Amino acid sequence: MEDKVYSCAELREMQLDTNDYRFLDEPGSFYARLVLKAEGRNGMLRAFFDFEDGRKIITPVFWWQRGKGLWNIPLGKRLLLRYEPSSKGGVYLTRAEENGAD
Repeated sequence: MEDKVYSCAELREMQLDTNDYRFLDEPGSFYARLVLKAEGRNGMLRAFFDFEDGRKIITPVFWWQRGKGLWNIPLGKRLLLRYEPSSKGGVYLTRAEENGAD
């Protein structure tokens, strides 16, 4: 895979199946590897992570979270991710730090 943000059309062309990825439903800090970045609606980024415990997690990163830096972090990087509860009952990404141990 190239290190870029894929469009929906490119994902369809590649016939890339992301059905194994689920939304995270618990707050906390987790180590994960960034495996795919794709466009979402309204300027959103969809980040796909393989967590160290084996879970496959998709995380929406909204335009107002651009400062989290995921647009610029290369695929394959090991990250420490921090998720906090949202006011709507779910969780959202509040921090993504490069761990340095690839």
